[in-house]
Amino acid sequence: GINHYSIWDKKHKPICNPEGMVFIPKLKVWIDIYLCNSEWVNNGTSKAGLNILAGSNNRGRVNPKGNDNFLYSDFQTLLKTENKRLITWDEFIISMKGVKEFSNANDLDNGITKHIRDFTSKYGIEQATGVQWVWAADKIDDERAVLLGGYSDGCVNAGSRTSGWSGYVWSSYWSVGCRAACDHL
Repeated sequence: GINHYSIWDKKHKPICNPEGMVFIPKLKVWIDIYLCNSEWVNNGTSKAGLNILAGSNNRGRVNPKGNDNFLYSDFQTLLKTENKRLITWDEFIISMKGVKEFSNANDLDNGITKHIRDFTSKYGIEQATGVQWVWAADKIDDERAVLLGGYSDGCVNAGSRTSGWSGYVWSSYWSVGCRAACDHL
């Protein structure tokens, strides 16, 4: 079906390419429907059926840098080339509402961007929580940034208000990726 939050035209759209994004009316911001994928160069950052881009290669995630860590700064650079940015904590809380709280995807997560019913927000954002931590634009200091949403490996605290406040920007893991946001035109 068609997600009515994803409809755009010449005037109602984000400043970036609107494909694969939904509009969050309360925030007047656009958010990627899918987690950022490892094939963004050819497909954009939000597309179903592709490997999730993560800090390291594991559990179906793909890091295009091979054995070198894909860091917070790498995600920022990637999104900037697409005229997008990292999502903020406040944007996350509002846009991920409607997921199954205090739960994670466990075996339903194979590292591929897709629909998992309980982890889709009311705005139609897929794998919104419980699959992959996502970096937030919010930083604690020069070395730490906020992580949002929880991940699929034994994290029963995953949900729309779940955050981690010790994400070191110089480290990288299979369970950390990103979801892009973009301002309204």
